Amino acid sequence: MTAPVDAAFVEQVRAALDEQIRQITEEAGGDTWQHLAHRSLAARIKALVAAWCGAGGSAYGGAADLLDHAVNLAGRLQRLREPSGLFSGGDNVDSPPDSAFSVNDLADAALMLRRADAAIAPPRNDAAIPPRRADNAATDDRAAADPAASNGAAHNNAMADNDAAQNGAAADTAASNHAMHHGPMADNAAVHDGPIADPAAAGAAVRRLAAVLDDLLAAAGPALVKGGVHTPNHRWELSAALARLHRLAPRPALADRVGQWLAEGVDIDDGLYSERSANYAAHVSNPSLLTIAEVFDRPELVDAVERNLAATLDLLLPDGSVETVLSRRQDQRWPIPLAAYLLPLRRVALLRGRGDLAWAAGLALAQGVASPTDAATHLLLDPGIARPLPEPVAPGSRRQRVFGRAGLLVDHQPAVSTVVFGGSDYARHGRVRSGLANSPTFLRVFAGAAVLESVRLSRTFFGLGPFRSDGLAVRHGPGGETLATLTETVAAAYYQPLAAADRAGDGSYPLGDEGRFSAAMDFGRRPRDEVALSTTVRAVLGGDGVRLTVDVSGATVDWALELAFRSGGTLTGARALGGQRWQLEGPATARYRMGEDQLSVTVSEATDGRGGPLRAAAANPAYHPGEEYDFLGGTDAATGMLLYVSGQAPARVLIDIRKC
Repeated sequence: MTAPVDAAFVEQVRAALDEQIRQITEEAGGDTWQHLAHRSLAARIKALVAAWCGAGGSAYGGAADLLDHAVNLAGRLQRLREPSGLFSGGDNVDSPPDSAFSVNDLADAALMLRRADAAIAPPRNDAAIPPRRADNAATDDRAAADPAASNGAAHNNAMADNDAAQNGAAADTAASNHAMHHGPMADNAAVHDGPIADPAAAGAAVRRLAAVLDDLLAAAGPALVKGGVHTPNHRWELSAALARLHRLAPRPALADRVGQWLAEGVDIDDGLYSERSANYAAHVSNPSLLTIAEVFDRPELVDAVERNLAATLDLLLPDGSVETVLSRRQDQRWPIPLAAYLLPLRRVALLRGRGDLAWAAGLALAQGVASPTDAATHLLLDPGIARPLPEPVAPGSRRQRVFGRAGLLVDHQPAVSTVVFGGSDYARHGRVRSGLANSPTFLRVFAGAAVLESVRLSRTFFGLGPFRSDGLAVRHGPGGETLATLTETVAAAYYQPLAAADRAGDGSYPLGDEGRFSAAMDFGRRPRDEVALSTTVRAVLGGDGVRLTVDVSGATVDWALELAFRSGGTLTGARALGGQRWQLEGPATARYRMGEDQLSVTVSEATDGRGGPLRAAAANPAYHPGEEYDFLGGTDAATGMLLYVSGQAPARVLIDIRKC
């Protein structure tokens, strides 16, 4: 009996894959492939193999030219191989984790070919994909240095070890793990699905490509076993590559190395990985951990992914994107659509019977198949992914979550969704850099199509940049309202003359880092006079929006509260400054409209915080990114329709942001 499938999912994957293959085959006539990096080459190989195998009923199933294209691409990969067995390209030289991305794709392609070859013709000693043994270090070293020796040694060792026995062991391992995680493996799992006009020619083409892939994987394997990483997610990408190699040909060294990485523990708290990145969770950590869990029977890794996906539902915004303001990676600057999570959502929804994840998987699919190649590969190697999902259960329209360590509050109400962020790493590290949460955006409001993308507080204060809170405090008032508080104090110093005992006769002093800048001033020995600026932002969240109270005290400096609305709407009630910039001088109300939805911004109080009037800023309002950006001619400025409320410190301003 044929198991039921989610026909809509399969058809959408097929259509997306066929479009991808159309584009790849169009490239074949030019020189595009000569300029591709190794990851792009490997991804194309996997796509071509999945389509040739007829994934999802691909129109390209059995097309002979697909495997020829894949052989050409694999030959290009061989030319990009370093003596270590890893691939060259990019800033990360001789990189195990970067090469692991390609190895993951190549290993999937190899497994699809192995199963397709077994379906085309009865097993023979010289058929299928011989699993290469890497137990002999000398053989590995010789293979890495000599690709020809690598290929020959791989095949000779495999035949000596009885190819059929190895293949059977690998298949048994895969079947038992699959059954544990997904139920019985479908009878037609990962076999060729399209017509084979000439089985002998097809088998020869499969084995020709398989030999090249075997060569590439055999050379890369030892380097991945020994190699290190840069970032937390690299551990799981690298381990997934080792797991896939182990699935092709089980070896203790592969399993042991994965065990070493896993022994460090999965870096997850509140459902968020330590990098807080939706991009890396969706594309690297979640799929990698699921693969490792399947190959090595580690269900606790599925638990970690499940926690991340549950957290993702709370981070899901009304526009279908996942909140990224908290990220420590590049995606802190742009949204990530839920579509990127499609495959992990489907797998865990099916594994754990979760209707909420099934609902999210449906929403992700409606956004499109972000990775047709990966989805098609799953249909072949993990056909259970196509089973009908549990009955979808939408999340409640009223829900709230505080991610304590990330300093993030996400509040969903029927009318609006509000995000408050106070988890910047800047206060603790004192610098902007890769791997830190640097965003100065502390508030976002979604009201249907009317979206306030970013609220920031800029100030002219020693080039120290915009307000970035040192944490988030959340409490609930007697009426059930949510109160969030953000605080920051920054300071700069003027330095006094050195004491007589500390003076250098030749006027030469050590070059030192003062925090803001460096100079040959021996800062540590000088008395200092500090100038400080303190800021407190209080946000009271309600069912239709948020009330902000902004207090700035200390030095007399210009400040500007910047509200960046999504482009494409209309803004009224404020003074136009030109260039998509407006200024609101209170007490007054401005309105932003997008389609049928509208947000109002009302300045109800603007004082010096001591009962007097607010002093006007000396300069026109603008956003200042700080010396770390200015020095290099860069910026992290928000885009869109920019509304400013400005003045001079000391100041207190009350602003209501409401859905009309």
